[in-house]
Amino acid sequence: MDTKLQQISGSMSSIIGIETSPLLAESNTDEAKRVRDEAKSTLQQKYPTLVDMATINILKVFGAMREARLEIAELCISISFPLVILQCRSLTNLLASLSAFDDHGKVPEMTWHSRNLSILGNLENGFSYSWRYEWTVVFERWRNEVKDYQWLSDKIGDLKSNVAHIRSIYLSVKEAFVQIDRMAGTSLVDLLSDIQVAFDMFELNMAECAAKADELRVEQERPKHLSPFVNSSSAQSWSSGSNIPSGGIIQRTSFGRDANTTTVHVENGSTKPKERRLTKLRQRFSISPDARENHWTSLFGLTKSPVVLILAAAMPPTIYSTILCGSPDSLPALDSNFYSTLSQFISSLAGLYVIVKPLFNKNKKDEIKTSFPKTFYTMLTLSLLTSLTSAVTYAWSPAASIPLAYVSGLTLNIATLLIIQDSGNQIKETNRYNEGLPEFDIPPRTTLQFINNTDSPAWQTEKKAVLPSRQTAQMKDLRQKDKEASSPDSNEASLGMIVNILRRIEGKIDDSKPHDSNPTEHRSIATALRPFNPRSPANSSEVLGVPSFLRHETIDSPAAPNDPNPAISFSAHQVLFWPAIQSALPESVKLMCQMQGGTYSTRLEASRPKLPHAASVDISSDWLSKLSIATLKQLSDVYFTTFNLANPILDQKTYFQRTLGVAIDGNFGICIESCIVLVVMALGSMGQKALQEAGFAGTPASSPYVGQDGGMPGLDFFNEARKRFGFLMCEQDLQACQFYLLSGLFYAEALRPIDWWAMLSKASACSAYFWNNLSRDRDEWMLDMQSRLFWITSMFEAVLSQELNLPPSNSLHLEEHIALPKFISAQDIASFGSFRYPGDDPFFHYHFLSQLAHRLILTRARNSLFHFNPTSDYPPEPVEDELIRQLEQWRERLPPMLQFDPKSPLTQAESPSDALVTAWLHARYFVARYHIGRPLLHRALERPASLTEGHLRKCRDAISAVLAWASVIQVTDTMRSCNPLKFFVCSQIFGQICVIYALSVSPYPYIRDIVSDINKKWTTFALGYLEAGAFYSPAIEQDFKIAKILCEDIGKI
Repeated sequence: MDTKLQQISGSMSSIIGIETSPLLAESNTDEAKRVRDEAKSTLQQKYPTLVDMATINILKVFGAMREARLEIAELCISISFPLVILQCRSLTNLLASLSAFDDHGKVPEMTWHSRNLSILGNLENGFSYSWRYEWTVVFERWRNEVKDYQWLSDKIGDLKSNVAHIRSIYLSVKEAFVQIDRMAGTSLVDLLSDIQVAFDMFELNMAECAAKADELRVEQERPKHLSPFVNSSSAQSWSSGSNIPSGGIIQRTSFGRDANTTTVHVENGSTKPKERRLTKLRQRFSISPDARENHWTSLFGLTKSPVVLILAAAMPPTIYSTILCGSPDSLPALDSNFYSTLSQFISSLAGLYVIVKPLFNKNKKDEIKTSFPKTFYTMLTLSLLTSLTSAVTYAWSPAASIPLAYVSGLTLNIATLLIIQDSGNQIKETNRYNEGLPEFDIPPRTTLQFINNTDSPAWQTEKKAVLPSRQTAQMKDLRQKDKEASSPDSNEASLGMIVNILRRIEGKIDDSKPHDSNPTEHRSIATALRPFNPRSPANSSEVLGVPSFLRHETIDSPAAPNDPNPAISFSAHQVLFWPAIQSALPESVKLMCQMQGGTYSTRLEASRPKLPHAASVDISSDWLSKLSIATLKQLSDVYFTTFNLANPILDQKTYFQRTLGVAIDGNFGICIESCIVLVVMALGSMGQKALQEAGFAGTPASSPYVGQDGGMPGLDFFNEARKRFGFLMCEQDLQACQFYLLSGLFYAEALRPIDWWAMLSKASACSAYFWNNLSRDRDEWMLDMQSRLFWITSMFEAVLSQELNLPPSNSLHLEEHIALPKFISAQDIASFGSFRYPGDDPFFHYHFLSQLAHRLILTRARNSLFHFNPTSDYPPEPVEDELIRQLEQWRERLPPMLQFDPKSPLTQAESPSDALVTAWLHARYFVARYHIGRPLLHRALERPASLTEGHLRKCRDAISAVLAWASVIQVTDTMRSCNPLKFFVCSQIFGQICVIYALSVSPYPYIRDIVSDINKKWTTFALGYLEAGAFYSPAIEQDFKIAKILCEDIGKI
């Protein structure tokens, strides 16, 4: 291991391609040796099988795995790069030591978790939200409670110095992690995400506190600058009332004045003319409530105001109107003029309120002051009294009320002018004062880097996907506003909103952490399904175009579970664990398999985060009521022209004539019809995207609701359906079964097979409930619809349970008793829906029945061929030939509209049905040929010497079927967003890569010749398809990482 370590260190620069981090250099210090020796000893004790491997290779294995083993990774880094671990230790200790700055001692030195078993674990979890929250509380306390700017300034200065020192250590660790990640493909740098957020939090809050300290300094120095008294040295702080502390302001100006001159004392060299000008301005506009009012000189200036002049001009008309006003005929005079006067009085109260309210502001800093308080309050009181007297007096003396109203308006305007003039003077004084102040070194406000734009797969960011996109938009908007805001109040409001949003979002993240589930393991897949053999006398398969031979078994299923020949798993993922393939795998993939286990695909899918849910749980979603009928109709039509073609879960006529109308009439309330329509809308949104992908659609349906779909169309509709169905979860009828199957399709499109299986299990229970409790007055249409749902459930459940080792439902025993559907038409009832139903075309009915027949052939192949015999030949050749014959008979006896020539290349889809129906018939044919040939490929790898030329020809035929199937899948991929079988296509591609890799590295030339037709084009397609799925599924992502390694050797063929 030491030799390998020297080789790694010696070639580090060439591998990375940039300057190597000093932490990755070889170190022989005593501390580094101690760390390295301890790590070697621990690795020897806990993981003896890894001792002989180079540590960088072990890290490369982790780079190809989703779940990092931090303990092993730390041991490897300790051995190869001990300085990195020492620096990580310093980083965690120094961050924890910052708690000494907390004056109340509430910040913990470290937030310990049960998972913090290593230094890397401390980096990942030690400085999480709870630790950062404690610090946020400290900063808020400093900003709100501290009144001494010097104390706060010193505290922030020391903390800022310490944080800057720790940040340099953090950057060196990050640099080392980045370079290790480039070498090994790991994601160590992700461990530092919480620490980066912590630094952002410190920077933001320290800037806020620094701004607060500067604000306190200005306020505490301002009375000294603005004092009107000679040699006033005991001015009090405006905020705290304490004496102004010494120091802390670079430039200090003191003022003294006598009757004629102004003496200015300037420290640190400010120019005298400018300071003298500022002094005069401050003296001119300073306000001292205690100063004696000079009414005759100061109020005389108001006569120059145009408002006063206008009021004076109004006096002669007032006098003249008083003279002309006569006495009323009767007393009291309650005529229209009286009520008009009363209305004016009430209106004047609003003007008085507007003026008086700011005078009594609780925040003293926001209180409006006036230079003439006695005059001001006199005018206000006089205005109120004269206005009231004018209204009351009019009833007995109209002539007296006219001058009273004039006096009321005059005094109110004078009071208004006083407050406006003094407020303007204060603003001018503050602006001029700020212009004369020195510029303080205030750190710029920064915004938190809340969402990191990485290339992480979408399934890893689903936890983040639970964050509402509306709040993310608010974050971006707040960042922009924070930059543009010019006043401290605006900045404080913006940053306060940011902190509140971050708290809510981080709380949602903590609440939405998924819990690991323990899927059932070691369940025998060989007994998962019974043979697909409908024997019901009511079976109408002959009439509906299903070949008659499919109604009778021609090949017996395996006799009993005590068969001495072990079963070969039918799961495509389990191909990776064929003994012959395991022995041929690269060491890195072997270690991956050893650590992940044989059921990694099921385990990864079961432990992924839940599907993101809506931010609001309010059932009354207003945006649904705003949807137009045209939008509902359009999305419904899209669903029936895409998803429902191959999987006729809904009867189109019944949907339009009843279900949709009930949902609309009930305003999408809590009913099963609303749930079905909402899921149809969700699938219609996906179908719309699929049509656009293939170039078949124009403008998508518009919606007044801007949902939080992100990259998943229809998620907002689906979330609304889920909210409502929570109140209907005990339903077992036809529509409940339809809802479960529709929801399963949505999960299938989202590449969430475990959730899909959960929906199928519930649908299977509904179906079993119906068939076990048949009523005597049976409706033929209901029986036919239930038959459809049963066979759809059975078909999908078979695929899922076989691939992911999931337990099948108990309803499979009903297959022998339930007839195939006849697609009985419902009665035509006029509605606003379309009267042309593409789904009623027999073409699609026959296609559905052909799927069932195809599933029967695959089930027979699985039960009859997938058994390993270490001593005799396998698979049984007569059975293999018979199944090939039946497959060809299936293809030849398809209805004329469905028949196809497998030797003719499939052209690009010209309509949705070409991609969703026709192409899938071709794909099913070729994949069946490959599955029938898979046991022989297993034998070619396990016992290559036992193959004859005929066997080799069949193996080449199976590989040719793989190539033909790939070309057909590319046609179906034109509508990728409408393919519920994407997960299984990815699984098949992965299994094919494993088989082709093992054949291509075989030591026998005639075995390698089996895959001679495999070229770069096929590997590019295979990896491209897996990579697209890896973005949404953790299991496929793991498959893609393994496949990339294997395809490197396949490309050398």
